[in-house]
Amino acid sequence: MGTINTEILKSSFSKNNVNQYKLSILFGMDSLSYYISDAKELLVLKKIDYDTTNKHTTLAHHLDSIWLEEPTLSLPYKTVQVAFAGPHYTIIPNRLYSEPDKAQYLLPLKTPAIISENIFADVIPSIDSQLIYSLPTDVVAFFKNTYDGNAQLYHAFSTLTEIYSKKAGVGKEVFLNIRNHTVDAFFFDNKELIFSNQFTFQSDKDFLYYILLLFDKFQLNQMEVPVNISGTLSPDSAIYSQLYKYIQYLYFIDLPTSFSQDADLQQHPGHLFFDILHTA
Repeated sequence: MGTINTEILKSSFSKNNVNQYKLSILFGMDSLSYYISDAKELLVLKKIDYDTTNKHTTLAHHLDSIWLEEPTLSLPYKTVQVAFAGPHYTIIPNRLYSEPDKAQYLLPLKTPAIISENIFADVIPSIDSQLIYSLPTDVVAFFKNTYDGNAQLYHAFSTLTEIYSKKAGVGKEVFLNIRNHTVDAFFFDNKELIFSNQFTFQSDKDFLYYILLLFDKFQLNQMEVPVNISGTLSPDSAIYSQLYKYIQYLYFIDLPTSFSQDADLQQHPGHLFFDILHTA
């Protein structure tokens, strides 16, 4: 399995009440987060980093290992929602979207083994579009088998787009959601989504390159356009230090309002769990 680097477990959590609980899972290429909640509060939250030393280990294998070590995940919850935070997606306006052509939209991305993967489409109402993405067949089978077909699968990028669309204000704004080695970047102009993409990085220089490239591409003023940050970025990190050298206004996004009074979550930076706590 991977390494548990964050854990909240409240005494009010009871396995006898799981049929009243919601389980929300966010998994990507190098980590998985999940939380369990009832109608009143968050009960469990964990973030687990995969062991990626073996480059040939599949995503489905990581999931198998985690579920063996985390039997709580296999309990019969009232609802289960699973968000995928990964590559191989594209956005198509609804006016151009055709359901039978889903796989064709991904061909320009040159995704590996696309024919052996499942193709999905999420509706993004705020931009009147569909997000088309692929998932390995064995990953889809894993969640269907584990939850008897009752798990709702969707892409995390869809939710982020909706959330940031609501947060964006008048003028130009950039939003960044950062995970271990990926950053989801969004640029809004007067609440209209102009650009969005996911980048993979290995160093602070890689990260800075992609963000400055975004500013350069759209001729954004680094002394005026604010950057709103969520995810696994610390203000004392090398990445933040580099970013602050070039961009005047950096803001960390707060916890969702529904969790803002949670004493356990308040022990951590609010932006750290932004994506998992905003799963639909």
